[in-house]
Amino acid sequence: MELPENLARMVFEELGQTAETIRESVTSLRKNIKKTIPKPLLEGFDMSDNNLLRFLRGRKFDVKNAVTVVSHYVKFRKSHPEWFSISQEEVEAFMTMTKVSNGLDAHLRRTVMVVPAAGLNVVTDSFLNEHPLTLTKFRIWFFEQLSWDPYVQLAGIVVIVSFQHMSFWDSARLYQMSSLYEHVECVRFATECSGFRVKALAVFEEPMFFGVVWSAASLFLSEAFKSRLRLCGNNYAILEKLIGNTDHIPACLGGKDSDDLLQNNWITQACDKAFHVPVASSVSTQYHPLCATD
Repeated sequence: MELPENLARMVFEELGQTAETIRESVTSLRKNIKKTIPKPLLEGFDMSDNNLLRFLRGRKFDVKNAVTVVSHYVKFRKSHPEWFSISQEEVEAFMTMTKVSNGLDAHLRRTVMVVPAAGLNVVTDSFLNEHPLTLTKFRIWFFEQLSWDPYVQLAGIVVIVSFQHMSFWDSARLYQMSSLYEHVECVRFATECSGFRVKALAVFEEPMFFGVVWSAASLFLSEAFKSRLRLCGNNYAILEKLIGNTDHIPACLGGKDSDDLLQNNWITQACDKAFHVPVASSVSTQYHPLCATD
């Protein structure tokens, strides 16, 4: 899998990797996976070079760490097989809340932006009754798709969550879409099983009970992940310090991009590729952009 020039330069200059050392790492990883992970857990696991590369890149080509991530990954899939089956309709519903910019920050990282209020008119109670576990399944699908992106593998992601335009009851309803256990397991899948690194998590306009929920969830999360959380209130200006530039951030999040959350969305491309059909036009008609300034 050939890398873009800026990432290829990073791999060589910062990680000291060449085409030869990368091939050796892939071979070593495959050998160590077969040696250390029980065969039943590896049933159905893709041992191709491309798949092994995503785990190696996420661990800076440290074979031992990559084996650990693969072990977590296959165990997670065996423990929660029902979370890995999702329909295009379910993905499209939660796409209305989520954007991954096609642009990169100053450190070549992808920026994941979540604005739940943008999709509450699509993700209704009746929809959730017809599609149980949808939020959990979407998160797993989403992290899986992200893990194939070379910029995510090598540079990581920054996550921005904004609860703007959310009432107390809207926020409470959102939290009830998944159990605390499911919330924690989804974070664990992203941080321990997918191979990439969450470099920062910035939460804006957080509801008053967020601290209570976070305190409970943090008991099950790593210290490294917890150290990357920032509660920012209404201070969207902090984003420029966090990511270096805001040209790719929508105006509703304090950035300079005039597009709404749905336009130029990296997830749309991932959805098209995963389901081999274009995203339904109904998504754009159902979406109500939040980027109008007051």
